[in-house]
Amino acid sequence: MKRYYLSGPMSGIEDNNFPAFNAAEARLRELGHDAINPAKFDDAGMTREEMLARDVEIVLTVPDLDGLVMINGWHMSDGSNLEAIAARCRGLDMFLEPDGSPDLEPIKTGGIAWTQAHE
Repeated sequence: MKRYYLSGPMSGIEDNNFPAFNAAEARLRELGHDAINPAKFDDAGMTREEMLARDVEIVLTVPDLDGLVMINGWHMSDGSNLEAIAARCRGLDMFLEPDGSPDLEPIKTGGIAWTQAHE
């Protein structure tokens, strides 16, 4: 079983995009994987900056993390781009959110922030 961190847009989206995060988590579990789902974190009393710092720290430090699964629209999210950069610095793979296929689709470019900064 592999373990993935879910990354995607939340700010400005109805219900903070939690339904998309929860659907991606359910699909990963169907595929036999584990997921770290930030939609389930207790953010009460935290500033946006504190949440971003916590999420990047998770990507950088969780020892058994195999990669990130990127929720649709991730490339337009500042937080997701920070998480993507952290994942690339750590050498983690990134994948598109699971659809009906049995395999996760790798993201080849590493995302907008990574591409602009390194190409």
